[in-house]
Amino acid sequence: MRVLVIDDESAFRNIVRIALEEVGIDGLIVESAAEALSLLRRKKREDFDLILLDIEMPGMDGWECLGSIREIDSRIPVVFLTSHAEEAAQIKGMREGVDDYLVKPIRYDLLIERLDRLRRTHERARPIRVGELELDPQRRVAVVIDRRLELSPTEFEVLLLLVREHPGPVSHALILERVWGLAYDPGTNRVAVCINSLRRKLGAQGPDWIRTVRGKGYRFAAGERGNQPLPD
Repeated sequence: MRVLVIDDESAFRNIVRIALEEVGIDGLIVESAAEALSLLRRKKREDFDLILLDIEMPGMDGWECLGSIREIDSRIPVVFLTSHAEEAAQIKGMREGVDDYLVKPIRYDLLIERLDRLRRTHERARPIRVGELELDPQRRVAVVIDRRLELSPTEFEVLLLLVREHPGPVSHALILERVWGLAYDPGTNRVAVCINSLRRKLGAQGPDWIRTVRGKGYRFAAGERGNQPLPD
């Protein structure tokens, strides 16, 4: 995850720099809106996953900077760094396209927690590639060798769960709980039906990629050989 931080207070920039390093986030920190916008115009959108933006800055303030950012890229998440905790300011920010707020002064441990939460959210949303399969959790798209799979929302969730737990097995009970929100019911066959449908839609790779682990459930095998049959 790479974050662009825009803030004119040198002391706060140093605190943010240390906090970003502690949670394993790659941060680029600048002290003015003009410098940040010049950087964003020169670089590609993929260079940054998030922007932390101060509101009260000399020259161009955060509100004006936000408008320019949205002209450059309407999708990149922006989190305001602000001393304004008033509800009116937050409502205005949401209307202008801000994704969240960090209100100054913020305790260091809370800053660490918020940044770590942003990192974990980003990691769970970014595309996952295992062998010839690519899953995009944010767009809910699955692709195998440039072929988009037509999956139902439930099928996508089951496949995503199997891939995230790769190479370990995932039990029937865990699939029921995570995907359907149900307690384990040995009488239901909805998991087996969904697995069979996924195997069909994966095509030639299906039986090979989703293995049955007897007594333990299923696991995503990413092209390993020697698959055992799925019990009905």
